[in-house]
Amino acid sequence: MAEGRADASEYVDLLLANVRDLMASTGLGRVNLPNATMGFEQVIGGINWHGEAALTGGYLENLDTLHRTGKAEISIEVRHTFGKYQKLGQSLCQYF
Repeated sequence: MAEGRADASEYVDLLLANVRDLMASTGLGRVNLPNATMGFEQVIGGINWHGEAALTGGYLENLDTLHRTGKAEISIEVRHTFGKYQKLGQSLCQYF
């Protein structure tokens, strides 16, 4: 098994350009976030505080302006498997 690191900045720039185009053409520049509620409990000064935070009506916008701000680096791990699915980190690749 061979390992190494490589600069993936150009590839990531191409990927992000495609994602930006897709978002702009499909109207995904703004995405609604799911509502969420979270309870909490904390002891401060001997007093037990209870509370709840509710997040509602949230959204992400301007996603079509997504861009890389630093060097993109990829860690390479080569395994000799042919015609199979190979899991590398959190990514799943297929090659023949």
